[in-house]
Amino acid sequence: MRIQQLLLMLVAVVPTASCTSTSTVERMTGVAASINRNEGEEASTGAQLDLNVERAALLAADKAYSDYSASTNLVDGTLHMVADNIVYIAPGPYVTSVDALRALLAANPANATATLTWTAVRADVSSDAKRGYTYGYTEIRLPDGSIVPGKYIAYWERQADRTWKLRAYRRNLRPAGTVSFTPPPGFETPSYAHYRYFPNTDPASTLASVFAVDQDFSDLAATGVGDAFARYAASDGAVLSGSPAIAFGSAAIAENYAGFGPGTLVWSPSLGDAASSGDLAFTTGFYSVRRQNPDGSWTVTGTGKYLTLWKRQRTGEWRLVIDG
Repeated sequence: MRIQQLLLMLVAVVPTASCTSTSTVERMTGVAASINRNEGEEASTGAQLDLNVERAALLAADKAYSDYSASTNLVDGTLHMVADNIVYIAPGPYVTSVDALRALLAANPANATATLTWTAVRADVSSDAKRGYTYGYTEIRLPDGSIVPGKYIAYWERQADRTWKLRAYRRNLRPAGTVSFTPPPGFETPSYAHYRYFPNTDPASTLASVFAVDQDFSDLAATGVGDAFARYAASDGAVLSGSPAIAFGSAAIAENYAGFGPGTLVWSPSLGDAASSGDLAFTTGFYSVRRQNPDGSWTVTGTGKYLTLWKRQRTGEWRLVIDG
């Protein structure tokens, strides 16, 4: 979750059986199909979305933003893609507005002459296609031609005009080394066309439930950090990791935290967002790295922020799909 900083979301009215129209029957059939897919009646309209089409649109937007960024500097390339309510993960206080982000980026003169590009290795969208995420690898090219490698997590919000804009974002430096832009089997961008909706929820109550899960996650880390990450990762979950490559799967995730003893990494969520379909969310907050003293007390040796993206599984549990 946070090791890399140590390195640098039916209504069908049938009047009578004798006067049921063909369109009404079609609508009823569609609702039944949604229920059979375990999506719930509330999904009857949204379930008509082909999520493969929506994922492709998000990936295209992600690439278009990178292409634009390649033609300008890091400041303008970043600001071009952010939503007004951006949560940008950076050292210091949270950056939660475009103006604050502009000031942050402009404060480093090198950003005015550097170029940021990136490549997504995975994408997914919520079942209502109003939220989505991508993650992958970045490169910052400096005027002298040298390249600073990195990784990123992007949580996207669909705007009223149907464009995708960044709602939450984190970019980390990474050690130099060979990486693959093709994830291992089972970790590719999903290919199912529909996903379950979770009825009788609203974004606020959904987010509250995700906050509780995130805190339980931290509490479990008191007995074993690596085991906690393996327990709360989805079967297709990943973490940015402290090595050159992203760590995919519970075994690699647990290995990434093998050096952390029980209770040495703790955190608590502060901000977040959840899709209205109840299946995708992000949390972010502050973490602490600690060491235990002989008398049982703890000394904090490092602090930072994290960004975790959560996918609600078809069986209802929240599990992380990417963390950094």
